[in-house]
Amino acid sequence: MTSILLHLAAALCYALVAVGGWRHCRVSDPQSCPPRWLRPAYVAALLVHGAAVWAILFGGVTSGIRLGVAPVLSLTLWLAGVILAWDLRRPEGHWTTLIHAPAAAAVAIVAAILPLSLNPVVAAGRPALVAHLLVAVVSYALFSVVAIHAFLMTLAEQALHHHRFFRWLEHLPRS
Repeated sequence: MTSILLHLAAALCYALVAVGGWRHCRVSDPQSCPPRWLRPAYVAALLVHGAAVWAILFGGVTSGIRLGVAPVLSLTLWLAGVILAWDLRRPEGHWTTLIHAPAAAAVAIVAAILPLSLNPVVAAGRPALVAHLLVAVVSYALFSVVAIHAFLMTLAEQALHHHRFFRWLEHLPRS
């Protein structure tokens, strides 16, 4: 129950970041984008999502980890968000939060809705299994960040070579 409420709270935080950030950057002049509240709000959303991930993986489990589609997907998007949050230190790094936040909100809602596995993976006394699971999930998170970046770069390259721009690319916030 706690993981459901935390995932719904994370989805709400991500939705507020996404909607508020896009509205502010589309309405105001490019010099005021990103708004000052965007970075702290995104970090707060990541903290709430991190607590939700912890609750869904380890909540109610004495010696193991609860794996399934929803927990691993939520963990992957949370790790991708943490990786992308490192980009916030650059002035133009706010666009990653505006792209990641809607996807993370959707995944948080899915994680709150999908049923959990009743049988946790017992990893007590098996450090190799724990290391394997950790490396696997981190690699999926990195791969998702790279795949999204490659997709956006391909679209931008095609638009530049054909002298046409997609409408959603034109409305991305500018730094």
